[in-house]
Amino acid sequence: MAVARLGSRTRGRRPDPVIVVAVLVGMWVAVAAVGWSRPATLEPAAPAPAALTAAEADFYDYVAPRLAALVREGRELAALGDRRSRNLLAIQGGQRRVEALLDEVDAYGTATVVPPRFAAALTAYDGAATDLRASIAAARQGVVGFDWAAVGRATVAFGAAVEAMSRAAALLDTGAGFDVGPPVATGTALPAGDR
Repeated sequence: MAVARLGSRTRGRRPDPVIVVAVLVGMWVAVAAVGWSRPATLEPAAPAPAALTAAEADFYDYVAPRLAALVREGRELAALGDRRSRNLLAIQGGQRRVEALLDEVDAYGTATVVPPRFAAALTAYDGAATDLRASIAAARQGVVGFDWAAVGRATVAFGAAVEAMSRAAALLDTGAGFDVGPPVATGTALPAGDR
């Protein structure tokens, strides 16, 4: 008899909203951590036409594919921002890939002597990397604070930083002896009222 009363009490009750939210957030975190975090694709660097020393070739072979991947991943992420995508999993995954590539290049640049022919490219990289990190942090802060104007400004800043990274990659290729044309812009911009 007591079992029947216990069951009749719980049948009409709604689940606790806090528990429902906690379960949904837990599922979202699990999917974000496992299912949506693909590593950035690195394509091997083309053989440089200039005669490079072994140290220069090693430096170029490590850094060039990562800068190319940064530009590619950055442009994909900037396109999501241009479309005002609400796909937070794709956005966060792209941000993580960009940050991971920046960390790899930073660690390699710290552990290795930068060949003089690539010094200008690494100087340009440093500025672009700082701007990429700052715009990602500003976008995250804007999302957390529901400040969509700040997210819009961060999106525009991110697009500019991606193009600066494209110029750094072009400088690296030029230092290796490639004939590089001007970088292609993504056109990341918001109407004046949305900034």
